[in-house]
Amino acid sequence: MLKNLFRFVVRLIKGAKIAYFDSNRFRYWLHKKIGTKFKPKAFNLPLMVLLEPVFYCNFSCIHCPYSIISNKPEFKKSFMDFDLYKKIIDEISQFNNVTLRPFDRGEALFNPQLSQMIKYAKEKGIKNIWLNTNGSILTSQKSKELLESGLDLLEVSIDAFTEDTFSKIKGVDGKILRKVKKNTIEYFRLKNKLYPDDSTKKLIVSFVESEINTSEKDAFIKFWKNYSDRVRVRPFHQHGRLIKENLRTKKKKKEKVERLPCSILWKRVSIDYCGNLRFCELDWENKGIMGSVKNSSIKEIWTSKEYKRLRRLHTDKRFSEIPLCSICESYNEEGGW
Repeated sequence: MLKNLFRFVVRLIKGAKIAYFDSNRFRYWLHKKIGTKFKPKAFNLPLMVLLEPVFYCNFSCIHCPYSIISNKPEFKKSFMDFDLYKKIIDEISQFNNVTLRPFDRGEALFNPQLSQMIKYAKEKGIKNIWLNTNGSILTSQKSKELLESGLDLLEVSIDAFTEDTFSKIKGVDGKILRKVKKNTIEYFRLKNKLYPDDSTKKLIVSFVESEINTSEKDAFIKFWKNYSDRVRVRPFHQHGRLIKENLRTKKKKKEKVERLPCSILWKRVSIDYCGNLRFCELDWENKGIMGSVKNSSIKEIWTSKEYKRLRRLHTDKRFSEIPLCSICESYNEEGGW
Protein backbone atom coordinates (compact mmCIF):
# COMPACT_ATOMS: atom_id res chain seq x y z
CA MET A 1 0.00 0.00 0.00
CA LEU A 2 2.76 2.48 0.96
CA LYS A 3 4.68 1.64 -2.20
CA ASN A 4 1.62 2.36 -4.34
CA LEU A 5 1.01 5.60 -2.46
CA PHE A 6 4.61 6.67 -3.09
CA ARG A 7 4.31 5.92 -6.81
CA PHE A 8 1.10 7.94 -7.03
CA VAL A 9 2.66 10.99 -5.36
CA VAL A 10 5.75 10.75 -7.60
CA ARG A 11 3.53 10.74 -10.70
CA LEU A 12 1.74 13.86 -9.48
CA ILE A 13 5.00 15.66 -8.73
CA LYS A 14 6.46 14.77 -12.13
CA GLY A 15 3.33 16.08 -13.80
CA ALA A 16 3.47 19.37 -11.92
CA LYS A 17 5.68 20.98 -14.55
CA ILE A 18 2.85 20.79 -17.09
CA ALA A 19 -0.22 20.79 -14.88
CA TYR A 20 -0.94 21.24 -11.17
CA PHE A 21 -1.12 19.20 -8.01
CA ASP A 22 -4.68 17.92 -8.01
CA SER A 23 -5.31 16.96 -4.40
CA ASN A 24 -8.73 15.62 -5.38
CA ARG A 25 -7.13 12.88 -7.47
CA PHE A 26 -5.25 11.85 -4.35
CA ARG A 27 -8.47 11.79 -2.33
CA TYR A 28 -10.07 9.72 -5.09
CA TRP A 29 -7.14 7.28 -5.00
CA LEU A 30 -7.51 6.87 -1.22
CA HIS A 31 -11.23 6.26 -1.64
CA LYS A 32 -10.64 3.50 -4.18
CA LYS A 33 -7.79 1.86 -2.29
CA ILE A 34 -8.81 2.04 1.36
CA GLY A 35 -12.44 3.16 1.29
CA THR A 36 -12.13 6.64 2.77
CA LYS A 37 -15.03 9.01 2.08
CA PHE A 38 -14.44 10.86 -1.16
CA LYS A 39 -14.94 14.51 -0.29
CA PRO A 40 -13.35 16.75 -2.97
CA LYS A 41 -12.43 20.35 -2.38
CA ALA A 42 -13.05 23.11 -4.91
CA PHE A 43 -10.20 25.06 -6.43
CA ASN A 44 -10.44 28.80 -6.00
CA LEU A 45 -11.03 29.10 -9.74
CA PRO A 46 -11.97 26.60 -12.47
CA LEU A 47 -9.19 24.67 -14.20
CA MET A 48 -11.02 24.51 -17.53
CA VAL A 49 -13.25 27.05 -19.29
CA LEU A 50 -15.38 26.16 -22.32
CA LEU A 51 -16.49 29.09 -24.45
CA GLU A 52 -18.94 29.21 -27.35
CA PRO A 53 -17.59 31.28 -30.30
CA VAL A 54 -20.59 30.27 -32.39
CA PHE A 55 -23.84 28.38 -31.84
CA TYR A 56 -24.19 26.74 -35.24
CA CYS A 57 -23.07 23.50 -36.86
CA ASN A 58 -23.24 21.99 -40.35
CA PHE A 59 -23.52 18.39 -39.09
CA SER A 60 -26.32 16.51 -37.31
CA CYS A 61 -24.43 13.85 -35.38
CA ILE A 62 -26.49 11.13 -33.69
CA HIS A 63 -24.53 11.56 -30.45
CA CYS A 64 -25.06 15.33 -30.35
CA PRO A 65 -28.24 17.25 -29.38
CA TYR A 66 -27.55 20.01 -31.89
CA SER A 67 -30.07 18.71 -34.44
CA ILE A 68 -32.73 18.66 -31.71
CA ILE A 69 -31.97 22.15 -30.42
CA SER A 70 -31.53 23.73 -33.86
CA ASN A 71 -34.99 22.54 -34.96
CA LYS A 72 -36.68 24.61 -32.28
CA PRO A 73 -38.42 27.76 -33.62
CA GLU A 74 -36.45 30.08 -31.34
CA PHE A 75 -33.07 28.81 -32.55
CA LYS A 76 -30.85 31.18 -34.53
CA LYS A 77 -27.22 31.13 -35.57
CA SER A 78 -25.37 33.18 -32.94
CA PHE A 79 -21.83 34.43 -32.37
CA MET A 80 -20.03 35.50 -29.21
CA ASP A 81 -19.29 39.23 -29.17
CA PHE A 82 -15.54 39.83 -29.29
CA ASP A 83 -15.67 42.36 -26.44
CA LEU A 84 -17.43 39.81 -24.24
CA TYR A 85 -14.82 37.23 -25.22
CA LYS A 86 -12.00 39.61 -24.27
CA LYS A 87 -13.64 40.31 -20.90
CA ILE A 88 -13.69 36.57 -20.18
CA ILE A 89 -10.13 36.03 -21.37
CA ASP A 90 -8.85 38.99 -19.35
CA GLU A 91 -10.20 37.32 -16.22
CA ILE A 92 -9.23 33.70 -16.86
CA SER A 93 -5.72 34.71 -17.90
CA GLN A 94 -5.20 35.34 -14.17
CA PHE A 95 -6.16 31.74 -13.33
CA ASN A 96 -3.38 29.27 -12.59
CA ASN A 97 -2.85 26.59 -15.27
CA VAL A 98 -6.26 27.16 -16.86
CA THR A 99 -7.19 25.29 -20.04
CA LEU A 100 -9.28 27.24 -22.54
CA ARG A 101 -11.56 25.27 -24.86
CA PRO A 102 -13.12 27.74 -27.36
CA PHE A 103 -15.95 25.51 -28.48
CA ASP A 104 -19.21 24.32 -27.01
CA ARG A 105 -22.44 23.66 -28.89
CA GLY A 106 -21.30 24.45 -32.43
CA GLU A 107 -18.59 24.21 -35.07
CA ALA A 108 -16.16 26.87 -33.88
CA LEU A 109 -14.51 27.29 -37.30
CA PHE A 110 -17.64 29.08 -38.55
CA ASN A 111 -16.64 32.07 -36.45
CA PRO A 112 -14.44 34.15 -38.79
CA GLN A 113 -12.67 35.69 -35.76
CA LEU A 114 -11.66 32.37 -34.20
CA SER A 115 -7.93 32.64 -34.96
CA GLN A 116 -7.94 36.20 -33.61
CA MET A 117 -9.67 34.94 -30.47
CA ILE A 118 -7.03 32.27 -29.91
CA LYS A 119 -4.22 34.74 -30.60
CA TYR A 120 -5.68 37.19 -28.06
CA ALA A 121 -5.82 34.44 -25.42
CA LYS A 122 -2.21 33.49 -26.13
CA GLU A 123 -1.08 37.10 -25.89
CA LYS A 124 -2.76 37.24 -22.48
CA GLY A 125 -0.65 34.29 -21.34
CA ILE A 126 -3.06 31.35 -21.50
CA LYS A 127 -0.84 28.32 -22.02
CA ASN A 128 -3.30 25.57 -22.86
CA ILE A 129 -5.85 26.07 -25.67
CA TRP A 130 -7.79 23.06 -26.92
CA LEU A 131 -10.17 23.27 -29.89
CA ASN A 132 -12.63 20.70 -31.25
CA THR A 133 -13.85 20.59 -34.84
CA ASN A 134 -15.61 18.20 -37.21
CA GLY A 135 -12.90 18.98 -39.77
CA SER A 136 -15.22 19.67 -42.69
CA ILE A 137 -14.15 23.30 -43.17
CA LEU A 138 -10.59 22.90 -41.88
CA THR A 139 -9.01 24.32 -45.04
CA SER A 140 -5.26 24.72 -45.56
CA GLN A 141 -5.61 28.44 -44.85
CA LYS A 142 -7.56 27.86 -41.64
CA SER A 143 -5.02 25.24 -40.52
CA LYS A 144 -2.18 27.72 -41.01
CA GLU A 145 -4.08 30.47 -39.19
CA LEU A 146 -4.89 28.21 -36.23
CA LEU A 147 -1.28 27.04 -35.88
CA GLU A 148 0.09 30.57 -36.16
CA SER A 149 -2.48 31.88 -33.65
CA GLY A 150 -0.88 29.68 -30.99
CA LEU A 151 -3.40 26.84 -30.77
CA ASP A 152 -1.99 24.00 -28.69
CA LEU A 153 -4.32 21.10 -29.25
CA LEU A 154 -6.75 20.41 -32.07
CA GLU A 155 -9.20 17.52 -31.78
CA VAL A 156 -10.98 16.40 -34.94
CA SER A 157 -14.13 14.36 -34.26
CA ILE A 158 -14.46 11.88 -37.14
CA ASP A 159 -16.28 8.92 -35.51
CA ALA A 160 -16.28 6.56 -38.50
CA PHE A 161 -13.95 4.69 -40.83
CA THR A 162 -16.25 4.11 -43.82
CA GLU A 163 -18.36 6.60 -45.75
CA ASP A 164 -21.55 4.66 -45.10
CA THR A 165 -21.06 4.75 -41.32
CA PHE A 166 -19.93 8.38 -41.48
CA SER A 167 -23.21 9.29 -43.17
CA LYS A 168 -25.27 7.42 -40.56
CA ILE A 169 -23.49 9.04 -37.65
CA LYS A 170 -22.91 12.56 -38.97
CA GLY A 171 -26.20 13.06 -40.83
CA VAL A 172 -24.42 14.27 -43.98
CA ASP A 173 -23.27 12.85 -47.31
CA GLY A 174 -20.74 10.11 -46.62
CA LYS A 175 -18.41 11.49 -49.28
CA ILE A 176 -17.65 14.40 -46.95
CA LEU A 177 -15.47 11.93 -45.04
CA ARG A 178 -12.93 12.20 -47.87
CA LYS A 179 -12.65 15.95 -47.30
CA VAL A 180 -12.39 15.52 -43.53
CA LYS A 181 -9.61 12.95 -43.92
CA LYS A 182 -7.73 15.18 -46.36
CA ASN A 183 -8.07 18.25 -44.12
CA THR A 184 -7.00 16.38 -41.00
CA ILE A 185 -3.94 14.77 -42.59
CA GLU A 186 -2.89 18.11 -44.10
CA TYR A 187 -3.16 19.78 -40.68
CA PHE A 188 -1.01 17.05 -39.11
CA ARG A 189 1.67 17.37 -41.78
CA LEU A 190 1.63 21.18 -41.67
CA LYS A 191 1.95 21.14 -37.88
CA ASN A 192 4.96 18.84 -38.06
CA LYS A 193 6.52 20.90 -40.86
CA LEU A 194 6.12 24.32 -39.26
CA TYR A 195 6.67 23.27 -35.63
CA PRO A 196 8.81 20.09 -35.71
CA ASP A 197 10.26 20.71 -32.25
CA ASP A 198 7.15 22.05 -30.51
CA SER A 199 5.83 19.24 -28.33
CA THR A 200 2.95 21.43 -27.08
CA LYS A 201 1.18 21.37 -30.45
CA LYS A 202 -0.89 18.20 -30.73
CA LEU A 203 -3.53 16.67 -32.97
CA ILE A 204 -6.11 14.26 -31.55
CA VAL A 205 -8.50 12.30 -33.76
CA SER A 206 -11.55 11.07 -31.86
CA PHE A 207 -14.21 8.40 -32.20
CA VAL A 208 -17.47 8.40 -30.20
CA GLU A 209 -18.15 4.70 -29.91
CA SER A 210 -21.70 3.42 -30.43
CA GLU A 211 -23.46 0.31 -31.65
CA ILE A 212 -23.34 1.78 -35.16
CA ASN A 213 -19.57 2.18 -35.47
CA THR A 214 -18.04 -0.16 -32.89
CA SER A 215 -17.11 -2.71 -35.58
CA GLU A 216 -14.90 -0.05 -37.21
CA LYS A 217 -13.05 1.00 -34.07
CA ASP A 218 -9.92 -1.10 -34.61
CA ALA A 219 -9.56 -0.10 -38.26
CA PHE A 220 -10.10 3.55 -37.29
CA ILE A 221 -7.35 3.43 -34.64
CA LYS A 222 -4.94 1.58 -36.90
CA PHE A 223 -5.31 4.17 -39.68
CA TRP A 224 -5.37 7.38 -37.65
CA LYS A 225 -2.48 6.56 -35.33
CA ASN A 226 -0.28 7.30 -38.36
CA TYR A 227 -1.75 10.78 -38.88
CA SER A 228 -2.24 12.10 -35.36
CA ASP A 229 -0.50 12.40 -32.03
CA ARG A 230 -3.27 10.44 -30.34
CA VAL A 231 -6.46 8.56 -31.18
CA ARG A 232 -9.14 8.95 -28.52
CA VAL A 233 -12.22 6.73 -28.18
CA ARG A 234 -15.03 8.44 -26.30
CA PRO A 235 -18.25 6.98 -24.83
CA PHE A 236 -21.72 7.68 -26.23
CA HIS A 237 -23.78 10.18 -24.17
CA GLN A 238 -27.49 10.92 -24.15
CA HIS A 239 -26.95 14.46 -22.80
CA GLY A 240 -29.53 14.35 -20.03
CA ARG A 241 -31.79 12.13 -22.16
CA LEU A 242 -32.11 14.78 -24.88
CA ILE A 243 -30.98 11.99 -27.19
CA LYS A 244 -33.72 9.41 -26.77
CA GLU A 245 -32.04 6.34 -28.23
CA ASN A 246 -29.27 4.78 -26.15
CA LEU A 247 -26.71 3.65 -28.72
CA ARG A 248 -24.02 2.70 -26.25
CA THR A 249 -22.31 -0.57 -26.94
CA LYS A 250 -23.76 -3.55 -25.08
CA LYS A 251 -20.66 -3.76 -22.93
CA LYS A 252 -21.05 -0.15 -21.78
CA LYS A 253 -24.75 -0.64 -21.06
CA LYS A 254 -23.98 -3.51 -18.69
CA GLU A 255 -21.26 -1.74 -16.72
CA LYS A 256 -22.20 -0.87 -13.16
CA VAL A 257 -20.04 1.69 -11.41
CA GLU A 258 -20.20 3.53 -8.12
CA ARG A 259 -21.52 7.05 -8.63
CA LEU A 260 -19.19 9.64 -7.16
CA PRO A 261 -19.34 13.44 -7.04
CA CYS A 262 -18.95 14.81 -10.58
CA SER A 263 -15.60 16.51 -11.14
CA ILE A 264 -17.14 19.07 -13.52
CA LEU A 265 -18.53 20.95 -10.50
CA TRP A 266 -15.02 21.25 -9.09
CA LYS A 267 -13.02 21.81 -12.28
CA ARG A 268 -14.92 23.26 -15.26
CA VAL A 269 -17.37 25.90 -16.40
CA SER A 270 -19.15 26.37 -19.72
CA ILE A 271 -20.03 29.83 -21.03
CA ASP A 272 -22.36 30.26 -24.00
CA TYR A 273 -22.22 32.91 -26.72
CA CYS A 274 -24.24 35.45 -24.71
CA GLY A 275 -22.36 35.01 -21.43
CA ASN A 276 -24.50 32.50 -19.51
CA LEU A 277 -22.33 30.32 -17.28
CA ARG A 278 -23.58 26.73 -16.95
CA PHE A 279 -22.31 24.26 -14.39
CA CYS A 280 -22.48 21.33 -16.83
CA GLU A 281 -21.18 21.18 -20.40
CA LEU A 282 -23.78 18.52 -21.26
CA ASP A 283 -26.56 21.01 -20.48
CA TRP A 284 -27.65 21.96 -23.98
CA GLU A 285 -30.92 23.59 -22.90
CA ASN A 286 -29.40 26.03 -20.40
CA LYS A 287 -31.25 24.53 -17.44
CA GLY A 288 -28.22 24.88 -15.16
CA ILE A 289 -27.33 28.55 -15.58
CA MET A 290 -25.44 29.82 -12.54
CA GLY A 291 -25.15 33.45 -13.62
CA SER A 292 -24.00 35.74 -16.40
CA VAL A 293 -20.40 36.83 -16.90
CA LYS A 294 -21.76 40.07 -18.34
CA ASN A 295 -22.85 41.09 -14.85
CA SER A 296 -20.54 39.08 -12.60
CA SER A 297 -17.01 37.73 -12.68
CA ILE A 298 -16.41 34.00 -13.15
CA LYS A 299 -14.86 33.93 -9.68
CA GLU A 300 -17.97 35.45 -8.11
CA ILE A 301 -20.18 32.83 -9.72
CA TRP A 302 -17.75 29.95 -9.05
CA THR A 303 -17.58 30.74 -5.34
CA SER A 304 -21.30 31.54 -4.95
CA LYS A 305 -23.61 29.94 -2.39
CA GLU A 306 -25.48 28.11 -5.16
CA TYR A 307 -22.32 26.49 -6.50
CA LYS A 308 -21.37 25.45 -2.98
CA ARG A 309 -24.84 23.99 -2.49
CA LEU A 310 -24.56 21.86 -5.64
CA ARG A 311 -21.12 20.61 -4.62
CA ARG A 312 -22.42 19.73 -1.17
CA LEU A 313 -25.31 17.75 -2.65
CA HIS A 314 -22.86 15.81 -4.81
CA THR A 315 -20.52 15.13 -1.90
CA ASP A 316 -23.50 13.75 0.05
CA LYS A 317 -24.57 11.74 -3.05
CA ARG A 318 -27.94 13.49 -3.16
CA PHE A 319 -27.87 13.62 -6.96
CA SER A 320 -31.64 13.31 -7.29
CA GLU A 321 -32.08 16.75 -5.72
CA ILE A 322 -30.48 18.41 -8.77
CA PRO A 323 -32.82 17.99 -11.79
CA LEU A 324 -30.03 17.83 -14.39
CA CYS A 325 -27.94 15.41 -12.36
CA SER A 326 -30.91 13.19 -11.52
CA ILE A 327 -31.23 12.12 -15.17
CA CYS A 328 -27.51 12.05 -16.04
CA GLU A 329 -26.23 8.76 -17.44
CA SER A 330 -22.69 10.05 -18.08
CA TYR A 331 -21.39 10.30 -14.52
CA ASN A 332 -17.86 8.98 -13.93
CA GLU A 333 -17.13 9.52 -17.64
CA GLU A 334 -17.33 13.24 -18.40
CA GLY A 335 -17.22 13.84 -14.67
CA GLY A 336 -14.49 11.34 -13.84
CA TRP A 337 -11.54 12.21 -11.60
